[in-house]
Amino acid sequence: MFNVSKCAAVALVGLSAISISSCGSDNSRAEAATQLLNQADSLRQAGDCAGAIETINLLDSAYRDCLEQRRAARRLRAQVLYQVTIDSIEAFEEKNPAMEAALDSLRPLFKKVELKGTEGYYVFKKSFTGTEMNRTGIQARTDEKGYFFIAVSNTGRHIGLNALRYGSVQTVAVESMEVAGSEIMSIIQEAAADFAKAIMEAPAGKLKIELLGTKNNVSITLTAAEADAFRQTWRYSQLLQLYQLAIVRREKYERQRIAMSAMLDSIDANQM
Repeated sequence: MFNVSKCAAVALVGLSAISISSCGSDNSRAEAATQLLNQADSLRQAGDCAGAIETINLLDSAYRDCLEQRRAARRLRAQVLYQVTIDSIEAFEEKNPAMEAALDSLRPLFKKVELKGTEGYYVFKKSFTGTEMNRTGIQARTDEKGYFFIAVSNTGRHIGLNALRYGSVQTVAVESMEVAGSEIMSIIQEAAADFAKAIMEAPAGKLKIELLGTKNNVSITLTAAEADAFRQTWRYSQLLQLYQLAIVRREKYERQRIAMSAMLDSIDANQM
């Protein structure tokens, strides 16, 4: 939703100067086109930028012979889009400090684990022992950009390990591999999302989950600390991804602001 006062802050120049007879000799069409233009401007002033653009589109398609009104509508469209871009930038600036503060509070809770041949990964520091994959269990991880994944290990009888389940929710099946007599697999974020959300919504305390396989299943219990580590990792990863996305969008809006400003200057120069 766009801020009403901000959207209305962009002034449309020259509406009152439009000729009613600018659609050839058809005064009724000129009046109808001018009414649409005024309606679009009123919607802009009311903060309904989407409605203003929709009305401008209607004018542009239904009254193609009304060149004067369409020229004014072109400038109005550019003004509305420019202000939408400014509002989007300001919305980011308003939210950015809170996002950065939240990340700053979570970042010290994580430890980077170096892994030869890779960029490493981050785990929740309090629950990290370095021996998690030497036993049957799971470990939530994230990379430096917030991409979440789950490392899974089954050190007992081979079950054809391929998924995890909590309650009625399970991960998408993936292929495991055998390493030093154990079955291990990595479940990427897209395959683990529903499972992770179910863990996030689960009651605090111990959690029973299942390692699923093509031959058998194995039940394990996450301690309260392990469940908390999982939740903290998911929370951190999602916040980090949102922040990264917000940065990309901020850069996009800034480029768009420059382009829209240049377009407005060009329109004004051509109308002189």
